[in-house]
Amino acid sequence: MRLYRLLSASFIIFFIFSHGVAAQNVKTLEAAEKTKKFPVSGFIAFSVNTMIAESREYVCHYDLILSDLKWPLTPSASYTVYGGLYFPKGIRIEGNISFMQPMPTGSMTDTDFKGIQVTPPQTGITEFSKHNCTIVDGLSWTAKLGLQLPMPQSATMRRTGTSLTVEPMLSFYYSAISWHSYDGYFQYAKRKPDGTYEPWNAALPKVPYTGAAASYQQRIMIPAIGVGFEATLPHKLTLSSDFHLTAGIKASAEDIHHSKNKNVRYVDIMDGGWGMHGNTRLNWLCLPFFSVFFNFFYIYCITMEGRSAIYNDITSTIPDSYTPPNSAGTALYGCTCSIGLAFSVGR
Repeated sequence: MRLYRLLSASFIIFFIFSHGVAAQNVKTLEAAEKTKKFPVSGFIAFSVNTMIAESREYVCHYDLILSDLKWPLTPSASYTVYGGLYFPKGIRIEGNISFMQPMPTGSMTDTDFKGIQVTPPQTGITEFSKHNCTIVDGLSWTAKLGLQLPMPQSATMRRTGTSLTVEPMLSFYYSAISWHSYDGYFQYAKRKPDGTYEPWNAALPKVPYTGAAASYQQRIMIPAIGVGFEATLPHKLTLSSDFHLTAGIKASAEDIHHSKNKNVRYVDIMDGGWGMHGNTRLNWLCLPFFSVFFNFFYIYCITMEGRSAIYNDITSTIPDSYTPPNSAGTALYGCTCSIGLAFSVGR
């Protein structure tokens, strides 16, 4: 009787324990299944960058360039934070924001072609100046919305673990950069009594200049359509690339010409032109959820479809005059090379 009671108690305890373990296993499997099927994944990343690029400001006289200012962005340094989300059915949202490091950069040059204003118009350089240049600050960001569509896999691709997606995209790019130039020199072509200019050459006397020369602030907005590709490769490598194009950029600029007598401020508003930008990234998943990557970004955009409001004092709030339509322009082109680290969740 005592043995029967002992066996009965042992069976009841075993049944309760087994039931608890089974229930716990079911809960664990359900949680794992839910985690596995969680519909959203994403990543965050950080990189350090250097830019090989140039910005330009144009002053136009009808269809001809009257003045061409070149502001270099080499050397430069910047820092970028990236983020992205992947939703069901291939929907993807990605963006980044970059901050430029204030630092000295290459020399700013200003080339004038004032001979085009004489009658008859005369081609060739009439004035040239070169000044030291410093990047004051810079900010840029990009937002992308895409739909990833998987491409058919061949037997070889399935065997090697290779896959490919194509992605129609919408994007928006914004850039705001400021520079300041100072010191340097001027070179002037001699003007003849009839108003024309003698040919300019680099051997002309250099007139030294000290102090602030010009300050420039450029803002560019590029709404665009694009297409992207992503290839998953062996050895935990992923190669992605996208290209974006627009036929209507929007831009604004503020150009302050400093002198000992007065400072003149030009505010340019531009709407038109065209632009393109693209990105290529090679990513290596060296650890679970952790990867290193190399990123290459390039941009080219230009517009000359604008006009300027002229303020004869930098503190003025009311313009003193306006330039004709299509007399102001700007451009930005070059590339940014980056190396960074990424942390992914759910992919």
